[in-house]
Amino acid sequence: MILLLTKVKPTHVAQVVIARQVTSNRTNHSPTITAISKLVGRVCSTSTNNISDGFKSCQPCPYGNRLLYTTTADISSDDEPFLESDDTPNNENRNNLQWESMFEALKAYKAMHGDTFVPKRYPKDPKLGNFVDNSRQLYRMRFEVEMHGKEADTTDLNRNLHIQMSDKRIEKLNSIGFVWNLHDHVWNIRYQELKEYSAKHGDCLVPIDYEENKSLPIWVAKQRRNYQVRLQNESMEEEADKAKGYEMILSDDRIQKLDALGFVWEVHEDAWFERYEELRIYRKNHGDALVPKQYSHNGISLGRWVDQQRLHYKIYQKRKQLEEKWKGNEHLIDVETKKEMEKFTRMNQERLNLLEAEGFIWNVPEYKWRLRFEELCVYVEINGHALIREKPGGKYDPLARWVSLQRINYQKIQDGERSPLTENRIRKLDSIGFIWHTEQTKMISQDN
Repeated sequence: MILLLTKVKPTHVAQVVIARQVTSNRTNHSPTITAISKLVGRVCSTSTNNISDGFKSCQPCPYGNRLLYTTTADISSDDEPFLESDDTPNNENRNNLQWESMFEALKAYKAMHGDTFVPKRYPKDPKLGNFVDNSRQLYRMRFEVEMHGKEADTTDLNRNLHIQMSDKRIEKLNSIGFVWNLHDHVWNIRYQELKEYSAKHGDCLVPIDYEENKSLPIWVAKQRRNYQVRLQNESMEEEADKAKGYEMILSDDRIQKLDALGFVWEVHEDAWFERYEELRIYRKNHGDALVPKQYSHNGISLGRWVDQQRLHYKIYQKRKQLEEKWKGNEHLIDVETKKEMEKFTRMNQERLNLLEAEGFIWNVPEYKWRLRFEELCVYVEINGHALIREKPGGKYDPLARWVSLQRINYQKIQDGERSPLTENRIRKLDSIGFIWHTEQTKMISQDN
C-alpha cells in the first residue's frame, strides 16, 4: 500500500491520500504509515494497522478506489521533513535524473524484447519493473484527480502528480509505445482475435479445445462470466459496489463491441433456440412433435433434447406447485422441501409457451393411452360393446392388444402390485362398459 501526502504548512489541515502504488521515488523521506502517525501524533492512533482511528474525518475520495483522511491537528516544525515537497530545485533535478535513467533502461528493454511489458518483479532489474508499474499508477491518478478535482481540495496533490507524471514524460513514454492500461491492451488484443475468429467461422462460439489459440476460449468464457456476475449484482442493492467493479471490467462500450460481433452471452440460451427451430422443422415434416428418442439431425440428438425438456418441465412444475403452496409461509419451509424448490431447471414460462405452441407433448405415455382410449370409444360406438376379437395383423389388432394390456394392469392392482392403471383411467374405461375379466368376456361372447 502506497501513501501520497499533499504539501501543507504547519497548523494547517493535512490531507492524506491512501493510493495503490508508490508515487514518490524518495528514499529518505518516503511517506509511510509510521510517518503519518508521527505527523498527526496528537490525534492519530499509534496503531499502524488502523490509521483512520485518529483522524477527524474520513470520506470516500472522488478519484478512484482510495480514501481521503483529514485532521485538524497542529503540525509542529519537527514534522516538516515529512511534508517536504518534491518541487524543490534539488529534489526536482534528482528526480529528473532518476526518471531519465529509468526511461533509458526501458528503451533498452524494448529494443531487446520488442515491447514495454516489463514484469513487476523483473529479476534482471527490479527497479525497472517498479518504474513501469508506478508510471501507470501515476498516470491514472493524475487524470482521475483532474477529472474530479472540483469535488475536493486537490490543488497541491494535482501539482505533485503533474511533476511526477508531467506532459513531457507522458509524451516520451508514448513515443516508445508505452501501454498505460495493461488490462485494456490485453482485452483489445483478444477482441481482435475474436473478430478474426468470427470472420472465419461465422460466429463467436469458440470451442474450449480450440487449438489455434488456446487463450481465446478462456477469455470468451471470462467475458460471459463477468457479464452474468454484473447482471446479478446490479439486481442486488447490497452488492452495488461489486456491480460497479464488474461494470469497470466489462464496460458498456465493451458489451456493445461484443454485441456487434453477435457475441452469445448465454450459450445454453442460444443452443436451446437452435434445437427449438429443429423441432419446428421436424413437426412440419412429420405432423407432430413426438420425436423418437434415437432421432438425430445434423449430428445433434434432437430426441435426447426433447426428453430433457420433459425432465426440466417436471422440475419446473413441481417448483411452481411448492412455491404456491408455501407462499407467505416461506419461513416455515423444511430443509427437504427447500432442496426440492432449489433444484436446477432450464425450463421457464417463455420456453413452455413456445413448446406448447408447437403441440409439444409433456407426458407421452398419458398421451398414447388417451389416443387408444379414443379409438376404443369409436369402436364401442360402432359395435355397441368393447369386446374386441381380432386375429394378429388384423384391422383392430393394435387396439385389441392395448385392451388386453389394460386387463393385465387391472389384475396387478387386484394382486397389490404396482400398475400404470390409475383410478381416473379405470373410471373412463368403466364409463364405456369395459369388461375387466376374461370369464365375463367369454360369457358375453357366447350370448352374442
